[in-house]
Amino acid sequence: MKIAAARDVRSGFAEYLDAAQKTTIVVTRHGRPSAVISGVEGMDWDDIEMGLDEDLWSELEARRRDPRPVPFAAALRRWGLLEK
Repeated sequence: MKIAAARDVRSGFAEYLDAAQKTTIVVTRHGRPSAVISGVEGMDWDDIEMGLDEDLWSELEARRRDPRPVPFAAALRRWGLLEK
């Protein structure tokens, strides 16, 4: 992980984009964390979107705490991937 001030990132954005492919960069404002730059080169759009989907991650966490199985068709319906 690398930490960089917002003014430094602004002046050398292309360099920070390249660096983000190797390590996560935390951008700070006035010494406090403000944003994270994380490289996604080599990933497809679906992987990026799913990685940022808070509802999906909440559902996964809930399922990890509840060991009861969910039928595959029910899961597809819940996510709107299968007609009822």
